[in-house]
Amino acid sequence: MSAWADHEFGEWQHRAKDDHAAQLAHWARIAEAIAAEPDEYRRGLMTAAQFIIGTSDPEAGLDRSAIARAAIDQLGLEDPRWAINQWTLVTALFESGRWDQLGPQLDELITRYPQPEIAAHVALVRYIRYSNNGPTP
Repeated sequence: MSAWADHEFGEWQHRAKDDHAAQLAHWARIAEAIAAEPDEYRRGLMTAAQFIIGTSDPEAGLDRSAIARAAIDQLGLEDPRWAINQWTLVTALFESGRWDQLGPQLDELITRYPQPEIAAHVALVRYIRYSNNGPTP
């Protein structure tokens, strides 16, 4: 699964940064691949992994907020499949618009998350945001 995500990320990197139509088409192809995956566990891995393939830019029409919210609702915060890459959970949380809303759960999660690399990354991002913006509500 990691090889699939790496390949898709490489494809994303080869697109022109301002070719938003091609980027949207790429995300649509990824969504189709996820939907077509018959194995539920692999489908969950792909759901998490899609958040290392490009980033949202709502002003440019690249908005995955609904996809991110659905992924978080589907997998929850503690699903081990988020560990496919240390950035996937954090990216999904930011793109969902739920980072601040889920702050207390994230703080609790840091102390007991089964994947230490994910907990460490969440803790680092929480610290940086706190340092720059003060405490989250």
